[in-house]
Amino acid sequence: MNPPAFVNTVDTFKSPASLVQYVNEHLRAPTEAGAFKDLPGYLDQWGRVIPILANRELWEEIGLPVGCTIPPDEVLVSLCLGRDASGRLLTRMQLRRMPREFLIPLPCELSEALKDHPLVGMAVAVAVTKTFLGRMESIAVLDRKGGTENWRKATTLSMFFIHGTNQASESHIQSHIFTFGPARLESGRWLTYENWACLRELHVDGGIREDLGKTMVKEAAKFGYEVILVPGKASRNQTNGCTVICPDGRIIHAGSVARVQSAGILASRAIKAMLGVQTLTSRELDVVLGNPGEPLLSIPNWRPNAYQIYKLTMLGILDSSGRIKMDLMPLLQQLDDGLAVAQASLADMNSANCHRAQAMIRNTRELLQFRVPEINPEPGMAALGWHRMRDGMLRLVASQPGGLSQEGWAKETVDCLLYLQRGGFLEVSGYKNRSIYSLSSKGKKQLVDVYCIESDIEKALACLRERLLGDQGIPEVNLGRLEMAGLRVHENQLVFVKYGRAVDGSPLLKSLGIDTKTETLLDYDWWRRLWDERHALPKALADSLMRPDEIAKRWPWLGRQKIGLPANKQNGGATKPKDEVVIDTVPEPRKPHRSIGNPHFQVEPHFGPRPDRARSI
Repeated sequence: MNPPAFVNTVDTFKSPASLVQYVNEHLRAPTEAGAFKDLPGYLDQWGRVIPILANRELWEEIGLPVGCTIPPDEVLVSLCLGRDASGRLLTRMQLRRMPREFLIPLPCELSEALKDHPLVGMAVAVAVTKTFLGRMESIAVLDRKGGTENWRKATTLSMFFIHGTNQASESHIQSHIFTFGPARLESGRWLTYENWACLRELHVDGGIREDLGKTMVKEAAKFGYEVILVPGKASRNQTNGCTVICPDGRIIHAGSVARVQSAGILASRAIKAMLGVQTLTSRELDVVLGNPGEPLLSIPNWRPNAYQIYKLTMLGILDSSGRIKMDLMPLLQQLDDGLAVAQASLADMNSANCHRAQAMIRNTRELLQFRVPEINPEPGMAALGWHRMRDGMLRLVASQPGGLSQEGWAKETVDCLLYLQRGGFLEVSGYKNRSIYSLSSKGKKQLVDVYCIESDIEKALACLRERLLGDQGIPEVNLGRLEMAGLRVHENQLVFVKYGRAVDGSPLLKSLGIDTKTETLLDYDWWRRLWDERHALPKALADSLMRPDEIAKRWPWLGRQKIGLPANKQNGGATKPKDEVVIDTVPEPRKPHRSIGNPHFQVEPHFGPRPDRARSI
């Protein structure tokens, strides 16, 4: 991937005073210097970053003292007003014209390779920045004469700052480029710099980004670093980034470097694919919990924007009249379930940031569950939801011989297709609304694995049916056997938790006498026989069967020695007699939590799984 060039479209500085503050407090601060802080001439005597001035002769012409490396604040303010250091008007423009800021980061793989070699990193960053300035200045001003408009070359008043790390203190070399309004033609006439043509030339074939990539590869090669780039438009079905081969033989592959910002983007994409919109922020959750039944636009001290209203509507929190619904519990439970599916989906993505993205979503869920203790997450259901969505989409795409066109499908389906394509399961051709999706090699392999797993589960279910019906017990015992075999009953379905798969269990459950009111009665001896014979069982059943440590964690009152684990030394190794029936006690009633819409109760956190009402025989 060629180095991107971002223009700052956020109103970081709306006035000359805010510009001076931004430069002094962020760009010149040494917090993002990284390894560059040890380079001679990078910091001044007060430990602040020194900018690099492009076209120094032009800076001296507008009044910067000879030998001065840091433009004074007064000069920056004057340039925002179109004047030089002495106050002489250079070009007529609006009352004030803030400089244009471009941010050019190097690929994180190259930044990681150069983090211990600041001289090489500085040389590559400066070369890339100068290439950008050269292309930008070739179409810097719009000259209007005789009814015609022509983009012309001009010399600009530009300066740039090279940083070695990002805001998360991770090594990421980047260049902040500032270009002020006044620009001088070769004839000596001053005009105002415009960045329209520069933005237009960024991403076209043979455009600025391609030149930046060529310069980066060439400059890194001077120091023995081989950088392998894939052009941006050709990498839609490949991992973005670059592969770097270092002089010492170390290889950093594309997409192998984890970054906080990339993890945040990955988590955001997963949430949007599963929910259709982003999840609730902490502030939005406060508003929703504290104002049930209230009109959204009349809530004091909160003015929602258009996207927030759209988000709450898509999540079903607002009714048709624009009021927050009274019964929020099912909606928040559904929100947590969707976040859980997004968290489970990240395990199949091709990215070094998957684990960090999963942690971000997990933290969001923990906050939601802390604020709403009534939420009951069900183990194994997240993977089941993800596998249903993924496998259903893969089957849908496979059923179309020429590929699946996204035209005519709902937005939720298109979001899922795009998410699977980014995860490497699908390949895409065409552009925009005419994209055609087909199975990639990873998608084909996954579909074959799905068919194999479904076949193994059918064999496991047949074996389990034979064992349960052959040793018929009461319904409570049968339910306990299913759970100890690693299966859960959910809406007349049998869920293989470790596989994240579900099959119709209505006939088997009916023959076993299990219904929604059946309690669990554990049969340890039956599980022990199954565990001893696990090598002869079908693969899916042997994999799903709960291990001794899992049983001890879920039902600790069984006794560790009885299950076959070492005695717990903290209690002196004492265990229950082998023939003793152990019945768990009913938990004490929990103290009242703050219920939905009732702010008068104080929230008390509840951690850990809720105690089961299982008994052991």
